[in-house]
Amino acid sequence: MSGLNSVVMIGRVCTDIGLNYFKSKKGEQTAVTNILVAVPNNRSGQDGKDSAAFVPVTIFGKQAELTAEYVDKGQQIAIEGRITVDEWEKDGEKRKRLKVTADRVTFLGKPMGKKDENRAGRINEEEVPF
Repeated sequence: MSGLNSVVMIGRVCTDIGLNYFKSKKGEQTAVTNILVAVPNNRSGQDGKDSAAFVPVTIFGKQAELTAEYVDKGQQIAIEGRITVDEWEKDGEKRKRLKVTADRVTFLGKPMGKKDENRAGRINEEEVPF
């Protein structure tokens, strides 16, 4: 049976981004970050307001490190990846959830690294061209 498992989405990061490391099967340290991305629906909800799907996304490796460094909550990003299933057991009950595992992450808008946080929202009058 053949199939296609491909996801492309653009949305806004809804969570603060943390970075963790784990040992891979090769014994190397691998970076991982888990974020929640709000992807707008093309139509309004029943109340007439815009609605969005909130999609959990897992990012690995160098892309996880770069995402943690340069992306902030509320920033728009593009994700290309595939749907995967998380499975676990809680209180004797088996649980599953769908998520997107990112193969490629593109930062949209101006990236703002942790070093630039003190500049956020401030304008240096010497940098204004007029």
